[in-house]
Amino acid sequence: MHDRGIIKLGEGEIGGKGTGFINAQKILNDKKSGFQPEALVDNIAFPQTVLVTTEFFSRFVEDNKLKSMIEEVEHGPHNEASSEQLKNAILEGSFTEEMSRDLCSILDSFPNPIVVRSSSLLEDQKGAAFAGKYESIFLGNQGTKMEKEGAFLNAVKRVYSSTYNPSAIAYRHKHGFLQENEQMALLVQEVVGTRYEKYYLPAMAGVGFSQNGYCWNKEINKSDGLVRLVFGLGTRAVGRGYVRLFSPTKPSMRPEGTEVNNIQKCSQKNVDVVDLEQNVLKTVHFRELVQDGFKCFPGSQPMISLRDGAHLYRPISNLWNSQHIQILTMDGVLSSLWMNLDIAKTLECLLKGLEENLKYAVDVEFAVNYDFEKNKANLYILQVRSLSEKENGKPVSIPDLKNEDLIFSIKSNIPTAYVPDIEYLVYVDDIAYHNWPYREKQSVARVIGKLNEALKGKRFALIEPGRWGSWNSELGVPVNYAEISNCVLLVEIARRCATYVPEVSFGSHFFRIL
Repeated sequence: MHDRGIIKLGEGEIGGKGTGFINAQKILNDKKSGFQPEALVDNIAFPQTVLVTTEFFSRFVEDNKLKSMIEEVEHGPHNEASSEQLKNAILEGSFTEEMSRDLCSILDSFPNPIVVRSSSLLEDQKGAAFAGKYESIFLGNQGTKMEKEGAFLNAVKRVYSSTYNPSAIAYRHKHGFLQENEQMALLVQEVVGTRYEKYYLPAMAGVGFSQNGYCWNKEINKSDGLVRLVFGLGTRAVGRGYVRLFSPTKPSMRPEGTEVNNIQKCSQKNVDVVDLEQNVLKTVHFRELVQDGFKCFPGSQPMISLRDGAHLYRPISNLWNSQHIQILTMDGVLSSLWMNLDIAKTLECLLKGLEENLKYAVDVEFAVNYDFEKNKANLYILQVRSLSEKENGKPVSIPDLKNEDLIFSIKSNIPTAYVPDIEYLVYVDDIAYHNWPYREKQSVARVIGKLNEALKGKRFALIEPGRWGSWNSELGVPVNYAEISNCVLLVEIARRCATYVPEVSFGSHFFRIL
């Protein structure tokens, strides 16, 4: 196990995400932790990290006289205007000269891009992960000293402001945390990656769950875990677009099956990168990073398969047929060693080992990169949190219904659940939504939010085409957590509209948040 050093800045607390990160490092460093096989642990690493304690947050709130506004947002009537007012006050707030100097001293440790992650006191505790509630800001960390410091301090304030965004407040209210004293610490981490032309990105990244709530084949067990793997930054793995989804014990067994059209449809198309010229997080098509077997991001060749009609194959050399379609399948990195790293086995070892030592199911974000100086590939742990799970449901008997009484039905790929006494169904018509003007689809989410508030205290289900909470309105209704927090059942429909089939969110972070 390798780490590049962890530094604590300040006298306060390090928050939930910081605690999870430290605990994971201690477990991996402990020879008695029982990781098997031990050889795989040598390929697990931790990125250089600075833990900024809650002391800085408390001082910022006090210096900018924000306490009364915070109390209004936390304990007053739900009011988006007051939330927006507090957000603006935080973003327009200032750090004292001493605080600015202390915070900006962090940048001396990071010559490459960085990410400023939230680590609140309530975040990532068992049973309340807060996944996706607070911001993480990627910075190119390029330019003059003044430019880098200005961008960094603005990023800190953006993370601070996310402490009180409507979704976070709704989540705290739902789980009884509004009376808790919420404060924000930070994890400032190097972005694991390599420069390629004007972009900076890791070879791969993703999120792994030690328990699998979506077992699409009888050979896959819940305890085998589930992984969402992507080319590039892991932001692409947590709920946006297609990824390579697999169980670490059966990495070749695809949920979409073996039909070539389905594999191509369900393959990753876009890659998240840090643009070093614009100093921002950016999304590009993977062909911008992989033009052919020679001109491509280092080590990306095994991620690509080529399609020749109905035949999908892995090229045996870097000389690719330009007439064949490139598909980002990840087959080469999962079926054999990638730079002498067995990714599936390493993730299986990591997820099982952390769960056994922590005594609860885990959700791990990771990145994979090749160290050219040491001629070695490593899997980097970026954060570890508890995995929120529903209790195992008991088998239920399905009543014998007449066809005319059926509204929707499904025969496979659904977990056992029983949701009784539903009073209302809120149904977004899939054909009407598909034909609705793109610019107006955001308004559908706002209507859902109003219904969510109007039906508070009632038992109601939400049914929609595609993916709940998608960032892309074409893939589903772009709601946030606060707009669906009161429902008892979410249903997604993947009915074909003309030549388009909406994508559903099996295994995605959005449902883990719930």
